[in-house]
Amino acid sequence: MTDGNCFSPEIVEWQRRYRSTRLETNVAKLQQKILDTEAAMCKRKLQLRLDVTRNVEDEINAINEALACLDVLRRHRSKGA
Repeated sequence: MTDGNCFSPEIVEWQRRYRSTRLETNVAKLQQKILDTEAAMCKRKLQLRLDVTRNVEDEINAINEALACLDVLRRHRSKGA
């Protein structure tokens, strides 16, 4: 089954990392979590751009929105640290 509704491990991975980062309350751990999450998102975007077999724009847009939220989180936390 290869329809667009299946969740691949890559989708689950970047989303899992994103949720975990958004919930992190330990400022000492937050910066590394942001970096790791951004790396997972960028890796997934590269995979998606190489996938010519299906429409991937929705997931790319979701990743771009999440990356923007991480940037806001980084700036907000750095001001409070």
